[in-house]
Formats: sequence, C-alpha cells, structure tokens
Amino acid sequence: DVLTTDKNGIIFDRSAPHLIAKEQLLANDVDWQGDSLTIAQLFDVTGGTATITAAGDVLFTPDANYTGFMGFKYTIADAKGNSAATVIDPNTGQTATMRAAVYLKTTDMPSDPLVTDQWYLSEANVLPVWKDYTGKGIQIGQFEPGGDFSTTKEVLDYRHPDLKNNIDPTWLASATSGNLVGEGAEGKYSNHATLVAGVMVASQNGEGSVGVAYDATVAGHWLPKNDFAGLAAALSKMKWYDVVNNSWSASPNFTLSTEPVGTQAKEYVDAVQDGRKGLGTVIVSSAGNDRAEGGNTNYNYNSNNRLTITVGAINALTDLGTLQLGEKPFSNQGASILVSAPGSNIASTSRIIQNDNGSTFGSDTTTSQGTSFAAPIVSGIPSLMIEANPNLGYRDVQQILALSAKKVTDANTTWATNGAKNWNGGGMHVSHDYGFGEVDARAAVRLAENWITQQTYNNEISLANPPSSGTINVAIPDGNATGISRTLTVPNAGILVEHVEVRVSLTHARPGDLIIKLVSPTGTESILMNRPGKDPDDATDRGDTSFSGEN
Repeated sequence: DVLTTDKNGIIFDRSAPHLIAKEQLLANDVDWQGDSLTIAQLFDVTGGTATITAAGDVLFTPDANYTGFMGFKYTIADAKGNSAATVIDPNTGQTATMRAAVYLKTTDMPSDPLVTDQWYLSEANVLPVWKDYTGKGIQIGQFEPGGDFSTTKEVLDYRHPDLKNNIDPTWLASATSGNLVGEGAEGKYSNHATLVAGVMVASQNGEGSVGVAYDATVAGHWLPKNDFAGLAAALSKMKWYDVVNNSWSASPNFTLSTEPVGTQAKEYVDAVQDGRKGLGTVIVSSAGNDRAEGGNTNYNYNSNNRLTITVGAINALTDLGTLQLGEKPFSNQGASILVSAPGSNIASTSRIIQNDNGSTFGSDTTTSQGTSFAAPIVSGIPSLMIEANPNLGYRDVQQILALSAKKVTDANTTWATNGAKNWNGGGMHVSHDYGFGEVDARAAVRLAENWITQQTYNNEISLANPPSSGTINVAIPDGNATGISRTLTVPNAGILVEHVEVRVSLTHARPGDLIIKLVSPTGTESILMNRPGKDPDDATDRGDTSFSGEN
C-alpha cells in the first residue's frame, strides 16, 4: 500500500508524528470467516519509529534526517488470535507469515505512481540529490546490440510516454536519415534498451517510473553483432556524449581486444580524450550476468578497461512474507569492478506490443534484473555529478564514485582493506563481488561539488617502462595450491595508483583450472583470473582497480 495522508487527513511529511488509522491499513485485508482483523506486529520500519496504539492504530514518528522512502511492514490477526496465511518457498522449504508493506509518500517525493516500487532510488541515495540536481543539460549516449532474437536494428522506444520528453533532440532529428542506424521504423525497438533508458532518464511527469537523472537526455545507438568494423564505427560516437551507458558484453570470453598492454581501443581513447571538450566522456559498463558459468569481468574487454566504470549488481533482500523471493547471485565477479548498484527487481519503462490481429501484449512498465540495469543507475549518478561540477574529468568521476561507495552487507563476500593513502589517511574497502561498494549518489554529488582537481586522459601518468618478468619457462605444478609466484619490482614513481594492468602469456593443457593473483606491496590481493568457466560460488590483459589509492 502507498498512503499519502494520515488518519486526520494530514499529508505525510518528515517534521512531525503521524497517526495512521487501522482502517487505512486493513482496507485490503479480508477474513473469509467474517472475523474482525487487527494489526498484530510491525517490522522493518524505515525512516522513523512506529508503534501500535491501544486503539490498534499505528503511530509513526519520522526521522527528520532520513531522506528515503518512509514505511513499515505489518502482520495481521483475527479476533480469535489466528495469524495470516503462511507461505512456503518450494525451493528451500522456508516458511513465513504473510505480511504487508506500507509506504508513506511525502510531498518531497515525485508523484509518479511507480516511484515507491523503485527501491533502488532510496538504496542508492538518489532521492535527496533531486533537490539540487536532476541531470539537466547532460547528454547520455546509450549503446546496445539488438536482442537475442532480433532480426533487425533496434534501439530504445523513443515514443514511450515516460521517455519522449527526454530524447536527445539532435539525435532525434537524424533518427531516420541513416546517419544513426536503427531508429525510426515502426517495430524496430528494443525492450531491453527501453528498460535501460527508463532507469536513467524516465521523466518526472506523474506517470510510470522516474529516472535517476530525469532531466538528462538520451540517444540510442545500435551495435552490430559479429562485425568488428561496424562495432568500431558505432562506438566511435561515444565521444559525442557526456556519459555513455554500455549494458552489454561480448562473448565468448577474451574477445574484442588485441591491444598491447597499457593501450586501449581507439574508440574508447577518443571518447575520454575528446569527449566533453577534453574532460572525457564518462563510460559505464555492466559487469555481466554469467556468474554461474564462471563469468568474470576480467575476461571481457568492455568490462576490463581502465577507461570505463564497470558496475556489479546487488540483489534485493529476500522477504518471503511479502513474496519477495531472493535471487541466486548472477553478477560476475572481477578485479575490474569499480562500484555496484541494485540489479534485481528494477522497475522501469517497458513496451506494449501489438500484433497484426490487434492483440496487445506487455505493459508500459515492468520489473527486470541484471547488471544491465545496475549500470544505468550508475550512469545516472555521474550525470548528477557533472551537473553539480561541470569541470570534473572522467578520472575524477571514477575516483569520487570509489571514495563515496558504501560497503555492502553480504555474508557471502570477502572484503579487504587496501593500502590507499588518499582516503582520510586509511585504506578503502574492496571486494571482488562489489568493487569499492554500492554507489551513494548524495555522497558522490557532495564530494563532486567540492572537488578541486581535474584528472583527465591527457594528464594521466603511467610507467614509461612497465616491469616485466621476462620468459619464465616454469611448469605449473599439478595439485599444488601454492603454485608458482614471481616478484616484480616497480620503481617508486611517487604516484597514487588508479589502475594496474597485467599481461599474462602462458600455455597450459587445462587453463580452466588456473587462478592468477596479483598482490600489492601492502598485501592487497587481487584475483585476475579464477578458473574460467567455473562457478566461483562452488569453490590477454587483466585490469584491476583494487589497488586504487596505493602508492
């Protein structure tokens, strides 16, 4: 349920307690025997405190400092003391009493009806930023291949009522000219691209959902499959935009790049060197969803590239009582992940499809999951940051996101503290699942407002002569967990590390059995390759951000 007023008809705000009538909460609850119902217990109160009064109403006292969605969950009982129905997860056998979730919609929240379903806006701390910044004036480029079963070129549905007001006008003016392939013809629209675009820029218009940067504009570009020349031509347009979102990955692993160590593909270099008048286009890429098959961001050039922000996904918490089932982890691990964002139960713009018989399918909105939908959350945040401080270089954006990220609570991941010296005199927490943690839009924007450096491609420092082990010519012993190791001495250049790139050339009969680690002088351990093709939960150049801030 979503409530906008309390028992006395007062619109919810964050400044004073509100009494919520039991009748408001129980209006949708039915007892088939006709017994009266009461609120039995309250759970998961957010944004304040809540108690059940002697009359059976709920007194909610807001926390004035909380900026997300206020609300709580509750269970019911009948006059005989019987509780609500019990639900069972058939996969695990777990049981829970059904309970309801209530959101208290305050006047500072958008009027769009799905906004309270967009849990990620509160989770990524986007909501308080909108008082000051909404992405206005920022141009986002969306680059995507067609769907798995597409037979033609496809892009986002720019006619969608939640997107049409935020379509890049220059792009739209050329949409049928052939200059921007794939746009304009009826039916050539991608549902995936439409969903991704909505996460970034869906309008605040009282309809549907709201984008993270709801005043930014978006332009869609189709990426060809199995055509490297065509792919390069499409990606060469990344430099046109302030922010670029790449919610795609290449397959199979270890494809797309033959660049020497320390160099990058020309299309990416052009974007960070020439985009935003030399400050650099901010490029965001999804980590991929192949975790169960042993997927890793280090095996894919699009997510293993120091010029990009690689984004992992965070699953919504399981709540069987509200029928919120947990998802098995799907987001690829990798040392190249910079930050993470919510990636399951993502509500966004979708498409209604009509067949030749006039039958319609689908909806204007839907819920999806995948790192494809975590990446556009992150793409929206640099849009807010650049509006706040247009002088940021693309490397500044990367560093700010890493410094402001929050540690993710997950018992199944391992967090380490690196040897960084640029974060309040201490190290930064880092994980192979989540990078430096979950994005925090408010913290990132506040840091951006006061950022004074300008770090770009042209003032980046790298070692002129990277250390090399030379040819080792040593057999890797079988059945020996110790393996072999080599120490490389890096000259003390007096620089803070942002990225480390390693090239490994080896021949092995079973490369899928190999794990390759890189250990910094402070002891930070980074896994560059972890048994490709094997699920990490069951037991080329490799990019790495784990040492960021060390020297």
